[in-house]
Amino acid sequence: MNVSDNYRFDGNLEPGNRLLIYAYGHWVTLDNLLSFDFIEITVRGSRLSIPDLYSFIRHWRAGGSPRLKFLRLEFDHQLDFEHFEDELEVVERDIAGEYRSRDDHFQNWRFDHGYCIQRNDGVKTVIDFGGGHFVMMNWSEIQLK
Repeated sequence: MNVSDNYRFDGNLEPGNRLLIYAYGHWVTLDNLLSFDFIEITVRGSRLSIPDLYSFIRHWRAGGSPRLKFLRLEFDHQLDFEHFEDELEVVERDIAGEYRSRDDHFQNWRFDHGYCIQRNDGVKTVIDFGGGHFVMMNWSEIQLK
């Protein structure tokens, strides 16, 4: 589906296992991301900003998106992550491993310089980011190198 640059989705999606937006993900807003109830989410062509990512992490830390095990955002522009980790309250850094989807055809993600952050309830996630991507993976779902 090709959507216009000013398209806005204001509906609700039913909870599900996987949400994959192969292209034209520019319409996914922070509010959409906060309301999605999926285990695995991939959005390509995202236009979310660094402040949006901080807001999503705060939401996750407060117990939001409790079923989420994997989030992958691929941006249609380069983001400046230079001081991004300064805001993360990192528990551990330079984590290397791989996330494998339970559906072998959906998505896998290898990383060498992940950052571990933790929610108030003790749940941990690994974050991997670069100019063109942001990925969050549930700690219990990754295979460490």
